[in-house]
Parts: sequence; structure tokens; C-alpha cells
Amino acid sequence: MRIDQAARQKIESQRRIIPEGSQEWDILYRKYYNEEVKKLGL
Repeated sequence: MRIDQAARQKIESQRRIIPEGSQEWDILYRKYYNEEVKKLGL
């Protein structure tokens, strides 16, 4: 899914490593995922 990939890429592009599965990763994933959904107008 393109939205998932875009959200993951944004997390990976952060200045520091954010481990997948951590609370911070989950929060960022939700935020970026929602941003992508809004961009697509879904």
C-alpha cells in the first residue's frame, strides 16, 4: 500500500533511528499515515 510506504519512509528519514514497534514509532506512523490519507482525499 502506497500510504503505508510513504509513512514508513517519513519515519526512516528522521535524523535519528526510531525503532519500529516503539511508542514513538507508532505515534509518528499514525500521524504520517493520516497526512497521506488527507493528501489523497480519502
